[in-house]
This record gives sequence, structure tokens and C-alpha cells, in this order.
Amino acid sequence: MCFFSCPKCNGPVPPGSQWVDSKTGERMGTCFKQNRPEHPGENCNFHLDTGELQSGPSGAYSSIQVLKQFGREFRRSIRGFDGSFLSRVCGVTLVNRNDIGKALPDNLPLWKWADSVQVDYRCFITMIAIQRGSDLVGFQLRAFTLKHGDGPISPDSVRTVGSADGLYIPPHTGVLPSAVVIHEGAWGAIAGMSDAHDYQSHEIFCVAVLSASVKPETIKSTLDLIFPGVPRFSVFDQDHAGIKLREKTLHIAKPITINGAGPGKDYRDLNSDFRFERLSEIIRAELKVLDGRV
Repeated sequence: MCFFSCPKCNGPVPPGSQWVDSKTGERMGTCFKQNRPEHPGENCNFHLDTGELQSGPSGAYSSIQVLKQFGREFRRSIRGFDGSFLSRVCGVTLVNRNDIGKALPDNLPLWKWADSVQVDYRCFITMIAIQRGSDLVGFQLRAFTLKHGDGPISPDSVRTVGSADGLYIPPHTGVLPSAVVIHEGAWGAIAGMSDAHDYQSHEIFCVAVLSASVKPETIKSTLDLIFPGVPRFSVFDQDHAGIKLREKTLHIAKPITINGAGPGKDYRDLNSDFRFERLSEIIRAELKVLDGRV
């Protein structure tokens, strides 16, 4: 095992606290010992090769980058979606409770939660990235049981690391779709991506908000950057939270409704035999209106 020393407090930095900067590709390390007098109350981030202190983002950002390194591919299907598809197309990975403890040693409540759901309830934990602009700002962690699909206690089966003010955006090739559909919750978007994959359709790309408190400007700036000029539509739940979110984002995405989506129901709950055909019909009609063809 390769240990490095923190350049500020000279404390050991184990492999679990070493990571690769996604922007520069440089090897980085984080000393999480915030009780040290040399860097009281804050993490210390530095370049492993040179020992130079990092002048950019720190703290929670570094912890998120460390956690990202522990993501691993699925070996099984979940909620009817193939494990390889989830990892490759949707960017959903698994994370182990011990890895959470290594990446976030100061987050005792999260560590206890991960230990409880994985050991006591025999769940596995999925990890979905939260993106703001071009930056990774957090993860949504969710416990699932093989037998029932969801975690043992809802909403106790879901945790957020970092910031929830962002979007779940599956990996994309850079080829712009005809429309972006914003779902309320990652698994509605995953269902949409699965349908598009099955139909070999590249017209519709699905993203999701993971919190009702997400800022409209966050949605707009992120989609403007990644999908410039692409028309946006929203498919939010018909419950109170969905209605408030729809109202808040009216100037960003045009709401559309698919028959059968009642209160508390998302795209994943619709009849899988017809939902994508209906979604495609609605999107094509809306695009014709935008183009002035009707």
C-alpha cells in the first residue's frame, strides 16, 4: 500500500484518499484530518507528484471525486434493467459501504446508514452522479434489495452526497438529440433511456432532477452548456411537488403529459408497451409547432 504525507500536517494519506482530477488528469490526494492545527476545520488537497497544494475546489468537491473512484459496474439487473445497460448507457454504478467510509471518513451518519442498509437489510447501494454545468457536484446513493427492488425503508433508502442542486445526465456522445426530456427522479429518466435504446432512437435524450429544490437557473445553464439549442420538455409527477416544480421551470421546459401518469406516478410507472410511442408522438408534434410547420 502506498501512503503519501500531507504537505501541511505531515499526516499519512492512505490510498483511499487518493484520486485523479477529472479535469487535469493529475494524481491528487486529500488529507481529511480537519482537527490538525496545520489546517483546522478544512481538508487539505495536494498534488501527489509534486506535493503542491491545490488552489481550486476543495472540501466536499474532493470527497466527491474520491467517491467517484470507487464506483463499480453492475453484475446483475435491477428494476428490470440489465446491469450492463445501467453501467454503460446510464452511468449507474454500485458502491460498497467500506468504500463510502474510505472516501468520506468524516461523514459518520452516512457511513452508519450505508453499514445499516448493506449489513442489516442486505441491500446493495447504487450511485448516480449529480451534474451542474460541466462539474460533478454530488451523488445520489440509493439502497436496493434484490427481492423487492427498492430499499427497506423509504425515503430512508436514499441519501445525497454533496449538492442536490444539479441534474442526473446519462453519459452522452456529443451528438445532439432532437429533444431533451426532463424527468422527476433518475429512474424515470433511466426508463426513458431504456426505451430509446430498445427502439434504437436517438431523437429523445432523458435527464432528471433529483430534488424539488433544484434551482431553475441550474437546469437552464447546465442544459444550455451540454445540449445547446435543443428544445426541452418536462415530465413531472402530478403530485404537489411535481406541480410546484413544473411551475418553477415553465420558462425553461414545456410541460407534457402522457396518459396514465397520475399523482405520484412517473414515466417508469406507465404501461411500458406504449409509453415511448406516446412520448415520441407528443415530442414530434411539439417540434412541428416550434418549427412553424402546423
